[in-house]
Amino acid sequence: MSNYTYCRTLKLDWKEASRLIGECAGKILDRTIHGIAGYEDDHYWGFQATTDRFTIAEIDKLIRFVNGNEEMEKEAIPQDSGESASIGESLSRALLEKALRLSWCHESTTKSALWLVNVREKRPAVYRRIVEISPHDICLDNLRSKSELIAYLHENGPTHSTLMDFCADYRERYHNELCWNYPISDGLHLGTFFVLVKEGVLALPYDDADKVDYELLCLDDAKMCDRESMENLITDWDSFDRDLRSAMQGMLAFYRREEEQHGSEN
Repeated sequence: MSNYTYCRTLKLDWKEASRLIGECAGKILDRTIHGIAGYEDDHYWGFQATTDRFTIAEIDKLIRFVNGNEEMEKEAIPQDSGESASIGESLSRALLEKALRLSWCHESTTKSALWLVNVREKRPAVYRRIVEISPHDICLDNLRSKSELIAYLHENGPTHSTLMDFCADYRERYHNELCWNYPISDGLHLGTFFVLVKEGVLALPYDDADKVDYELLCLDDAKMCDRESMENLITDWDSFDRDLRSAMQGMLAFYRREEEQHGSEN
């Protein structure tokens, strides 16, 4: 009997690995990160910034975000400088795991790519009510409830400005208000705000806006989303995006032809 095992394997060229790690670190640090991931030899690889170097405080923040250990700290944090371009292999790997939301059992490096062997989706052993908002996994049980939000808006005014005040704590914790504007009409309202609350995703429609507090929310029509409604909303958004992009590409082509025409006339 043959003694072999098939394993799910993912090949990432170094350009893609660089992009994934840089974007993940950038979201955590709230700044743009440019860098290159690559291997030094057959047993070691890592990510290195090519523009602004990482400060010690930033490296420490990245380590804490990925729940790194003392060994990761020793590898990533320089002992003789207040900043560093490199963050070491362990932290680079942890950031790549965060970006991919995958785990793996073995790695193989070549000059052109990083091979991840026996790749699996990262799932907690115990089910948790989580919404993935990169780079964070937002646990809904840690958020305020729908009734708290509605009561706050009734008391302080049903406006976008008040909604942002309610979400200020989330912005501090996650660098994200956990609130998104969906500017497509449902036939009854001009648009909708999606807000994460303890119960799930709350849809807050709006019909009008003013110069000071912006959109005016229709609290009587607020409702929780479900799987079917979210699927329909995504379908509508894809159609909206496709139609608008097609029209804008036609406009861009027009202006290019205009430039070519004027250039040939001159």
